[in-house]
Amino acid sequence: MLTHRRSTAGRHDLMTRLRDHLRSAEAVGLAAILAVAVLLGSALLAASAGTASASPTISGDQAEISQLAQEIAQENVHLHQLSFAYDQAQYEEQQIHAQLVATRAKLAATEAEAATTLAHLRNTAINAYVEQGSNLGNLGLLLTSQASSYGLRTEYLNVAQGHLTEDIAAYHQVQLTLSGEETQLSQEKAQAQAKLVTIANDRAAAQATVAQEQAVENQVQGNLQQLQAAAQAAERRMAQAAAARQAAQAAAARAAAAQAVAAQAVAAQTASQQGGGGAPVQPLPPPSTSWQQQADTAVHAALSQVGTPYVWGGDTPSQGFDCSGLVKWAWGQAGVYLPHYSVAQWDSVAQVPASNLQPGDIVFYYSPYESAQPGHEALYIGNGEVVQAPETGMDVMVTSLTWAGQPMGYGQPS
Repeated sequence: MLTHRRSTAGRHDLMTRLRDHLRSAEAVGLAAILAVAVLLGSALLAASAGTASASPTISGDQAEISQLAQEIAQENVHLHQLSFAYDQAQYEEQQIHAQLVATRAKLAATEAEAATTLAHLRNTAINAYVEQGSNLGNLGLLLTSQASSYGLRTEYLNVAQGHLTEDIAAYHQVQLTLSGEETQLSQEKAQAQAKLVTIANDRAAAQATVAQEQAVENQVQGNLQQLQAAAQAAERRMAQAAAARQAAQAAAARAAAAQAVAAQAVAAQTASQQGGGGAPVQPLPPPSTSWQQQADTAVHAALSQVGTPYVWGGDTPSQGFDCSGLVKWAWGQAGVYLPHYSVAQWDSVAQVPASNLQPGDIVFYYSPYESAQPGHEALYIGNGEVVQAPETGMDVMVTSLTWAGQPMGYGQPS
């Protein structure tokens, strides 16, 4: 009788513990799912709103930058043409100036020679007058500064006029020619200088236009960079929300498994009680959660790095990740060491069939060089999805299980 009471009390205690365990598993599972659902909804709304508001503005700024770039290119062509025209006009002005200087030099030399000739003619006329006294006529009046005498003979006038008036006429002709050239060159120089001023003003205006358009382009470019940063932040929030969703689904799957185990235990205990007799049922230990906790830690760690750039040989968030480096780091956060090499990881983990694949397991893919060895890997997060560092130029991302090809096998760290 005492034995029967003890057995009944033991069975009652076992049933109570099993029901408590089942209720605890349900409460934990539902709480986790509700919490993640709230966070996920907020993150998705914020990310969607950010992306929706940023995208049209980014497109508009990109179009404006493209248009400004075309306008700046056209202005630069115009500026180049003006610079070429300025250089040409400057060269022409320098040539005209050189010709003007040469002409003025010739004119000065001619005037000096003419002055010498006139002085000589004056002296000759004076000497003739003093010695012979001749009528110089109009030539005397021309050559003497004080023409008060009018008395040289006609013969001297003929000789003087025959040799000297030709020199005077030639001098006046050269002087007139050079004076005309000087006037023409002076006018051309003035026109060339005016042309230089006009081109210089046009070039300065074109440079100012280019500077203004460049400033506007820089401002729009700065706005675009800010918008792109906001869009990238929104994408990261969406990726984090997706990671939270995956974690919630994994937690729900584990909670459902725990509920199923507890329900089976309760059903077995109930059947034993109804059958009566037999050996007393021993209390069932609670399900082991140590590996699941480690797997959860590894999955959450890997998902937290979504958006981190791929870097060959990288195995830290600050450095970046390659495929095995991401898995090594994620499981390292759970206290499990893995080598930084896919083949070595394949050899160090327990291989599991696809039917037993759980979040936290490593998915290995065939190497393109060695068909019997893995060449790429990812971390399984549940629902047919993995998180992985794909290749150079890409970031850590969540993809389908077969995104990188058909897996060659699966491994479970321990």
